[in-house]
Amino acid sequence: MMNGNDNNQPETRIIPQSELELKYLLALEETKRANKKIEEEEKTKRENKKIEEEEQTKRKTIEEQEQTKRMKIKHTQSLTLNGILWSSHQNFYVNVVHGNLYDFEIDWVSSNDNDYFNDTIKICIKDYLNKLSSLKRVYETDLQTNFNDLIANLLNAFDDFTLLQYKDTVGSSYLESKFSPDCTFIFKNINVEINCLQDFAVCLGELKCSDKDMTERRFTDQLLQYLSILLTKQMRPKIYGFLLNTEYIKFYYVERRPNPSNYNFYQSKSLPIYDSSSEKSSINNRQKITTNEKSKNN
Repeated sequence: MMNGNDNNQPETRIIPQSELELKYLLALEETKRANKKIEEEEKTKRENKKIEEEEQTKRKTIEEQEQTKRMKIKHTQSLTLNGILWSSHQNFYVNVVHGNLYDFEIDWVSSNDNDYFNDTIKICIKDYLNKLSSLKRVYETDLQTNFNDLIANLLNAFDDFTLLQYKDTVGSSYLESKFSPDCTFIFKNINVEINCLQDFAVCLGELKCSDKDMTERRFTDQLLQYLSILLTKQMRPKIYGFLLNTEYIKFYYVERRPNPSNYNFYQSKSLPIYDSSSEKSSINNRQKITTNEKSKNN
């Protein structure tokens, strides 16, 4: 007789619901831990990349700062060689100008020049001198104001015959952000801010009161250093300037030698602003011409 139960059949195990939930929760927890580990690894990578980028930026900044320092040192050495950074105008003269200052001849108002030009210049200068002579005492501010008017009148009169424009640069500190020439001339087709003038100035002037000697060396020291700065900044072959008081004007120029770090310096003699003898000479010449014409007619 056969038993109703087949002992050869495998036993089927029924897994409780609670055990399935436990396995699911364990698998879920494992997945969370794996995802968290991946997130932490990604976070670490991002942080390391950020640190590396910051280090690269820091290194680049340091390199740029070092390069800037080297450029400044090189520029300073160059400027020092050209006499710009001397502690005073006197030191500049002693170390750079002394032994390299030469005289040069310059013509003032010539009887061979255009009579219209000469007459116009004389009228403007006489008006300028009359205004100064009306003052009980002439201060540099008075000299500057009247000189500004003189130059404005001359440039207006010769507008079609001059390439220059004039700037009153007292107190401007445009030269090396330190020095302020009284007068600056640039070409009139150039329009620049005052702090850019040192790149374009072609002539500088310094005005001195009548009670200050034009031959006083400290004025020469000052102007020649200003001109040397311009010559170095612009790499021109030559740059011009002048000293002026109520009676005389004296011209200067600085010229680059074949060695670009060395200069020669030149000065004219002091010339009277207004030479009354030229007026007398002109009158005498006209009288002579008139006399000759009468003689011919006779």
